[in-house]
Amino acid sequence: MNVILGHNNYGKSRVRLLRVTRREQQHEVKDLTFSIQFEGDFEAAHIAGDNRKILPTDTIKNTLYVLAKQFPVEPIEDFSMHLIEHFLTDNAQISKVRVLAAEKYWNRIPIGGRSHRFAFASAGDENKILPTDTIKNTLYVLAKQFPVEPIEDFSMHLIEHFLTDNAQISKVRVLAAEKYWNRIPIGGRSHRFAFASAGDEKRTSEVEGTREEFRIRAGIENLIVLKTAQSAFEGFLRDPYTTLGDTHDRILSTNLRAHWLYEGDEIPFSQTWHGVRQVLLETFADHDSRSLQHTLYAMGEAILKNFDPIREIRLSLPNQHYNLVDLSPFGLTNENAIFLPIDEPHGLIEATLKKSRPK
Repeated sequence: MNVILGHNNYGKSRVRLLRVTRREQQHEVKDLTFSIQFEGDFEAAHIAGDNRKILPTDTIKNTLYVLAKQFPVEPIEDFSMHLIEHFLTDNAQISKVRVLAAEKYWNRIPIGGRSHRFAFASAGDENKILPTDTIKNTLYVLAKQFPVEPIEDFSMHLIEHFLTDNAQISKVRVLAAEKYWNRIPIGGRSHRFAFASAGDEKRTSEVEGTREEFRIRAGIENLIVLKTAQSAFEGFLRDPYTTLGDTHDRILSTNLRAHWLYEGDEIPFSQTWHGVRQVLLETFADHDSRSLQHTLYAMGEAILKNFDPIREIRLSLPNQHYNLVDLSPFGLTNENAIFLPIDEPHGLIEATLKKSRPK
């Protein structure tokens, strides 16, 4: 069985920027958040840990700030095109750049019937979701009538229900997520009915069904992992905006998200899910990582080689940075002991791995 590296991308997410334009009569603010993703020739980084074609995500962040000083940031569509043109120049390994931009609005504070010249208040969140009450009620009724685990089987019950006597419905898609709770240990034994949250980790499923077939995906979200050795990032591509140095010993941490596609019948969903989770953890811990792309490929390859019912897997790994703190102003050396965790911006590495189909 051969493993094929499918669609993959990497970049920098949650890069925030506040641009202030100071005019004599009034100031203007633009509060922007960007996600920048590259597609291209990055196979060597995933498979061999060869980073020569990888432009660091830290450079992506730096480039955005430099170009925001050189060009107007509005309209955001024009500025996004400036970013794309920059990255595609002198980077033959990059075939596509995707820029997602969002602007947070600020309203001028009214004072005495006039808008203030340089003071603002947040315009708030205008996104609203209206639920469908009948679908909600149906879910509750079926949860009383059928077991809700494994969530893949319960999702198929829901789909079969909605497709019955509803000829106008051709397909139903059910996304399910399970929040885990651990039994509270009391006197060396697990409590019978008291639990503590296991954190934000979730088991997920996405089941689509027609009258002919089911298509089942399962997944893990918010599986947070960290290791303090066997992680390096060296020999990467540099450009004029690169400030990141090589490191042969760094902290590697990610909030892992994985989704995989099943094929076949009579799949032991819960057993497979727990097995996938364990293999992901073991591979992350033991892999000698040359980059997050390198580790992603190793994890995906391990899943495809160990689980026959899994046809393909998509992994999304945000790089949760831990920056070494400079203690030299205090006359101290910092030999990989004191780190500053950084939530944003963060790198984002994504790829799909598939089993090759026999010819």
